Amino acid sequence: MMFKKIMLVALLAVVTASAKKPCCGPKQFMAGNGGTVGQVDPDSGPQGFFTYQYGAFDYTNRMFGYNMSVTYPNGTQTNIKLIQKYGQGYQYIILEEFQYCQKQPVTKPEPINCIPANATWTSSLFIGGSKGLYADSWTYNFVYPKDPIEGVIVIQVFESNCYPFGTAFIGDRFQGQTRVPMTSSGGLLNMTIGIPDPDAWFTVPSFCPTEMNTFKTREERSAPNLPNLDFFHLPQFY
Repeated sequence: MMFKKIMLVALLAVVTASAKKPCCGPKQFMAGNGGTVGQVDPDSGPQGFFTYQYGAFDYTNRMFGYNMSVTYPNGTQTNIKLIQKYGQGYQYIILEEFQYCQKQPVTKPEPINCIPANATWTSSLFIGGSKGLYADSWTYNFVYPKDPIEGVIVIQVFESNCYPFGTAFIGDRFQGQTRVPMTSSGGLLNMTIGIPDPDAWFTVPSFCPTEMNTFKTREERSAPNLPNLDFFHLPQFY
């Protein structure tokens, strides 16, 4: 009898896993994303940071605009705004306080709003009490050099609508041919569907340059060092 029960549980697990299909989430939304990032730098050793982004994510038009704060171990903080336009291949890093603006090639990989077809369903979970929500965990691999990073990402989405609420990555990023071990985790909050005021997030300030890999600033010496965007692993919800 016990053997039959074990076989039944195993069969149900296989059926459940095979029934799960990768899904797509909303195409336009506002959201916050809080996270932690760590790496082992080949020169300075282990490093860790807290990050928070809030802004507009438009997968339809391939544009993302958000404010990002980076909190360092010594308690200091850097606040920047990013406008990324993947359809045009560039992004702007902006420090409005100093009217600092740099135009550069857009950071890869481009965010998507769907769980990839090659992702593997790993588990289901339940959040909350009697009126809680069911969720699913998915995982897939980044492979260098096809991708700019290499490792495993775990994605958690709500079962009913595929809205994302958590991610975790462990693997490597690359400085030239040097592997830099890296890990990051993040969670979504204050998510609302639609982008009520797109101009506030996607309009490039008039003081920004037009040429790639150039910058303009009102007070060059006052502008702090910019975070390494490859290191901070910009919001990857799927």
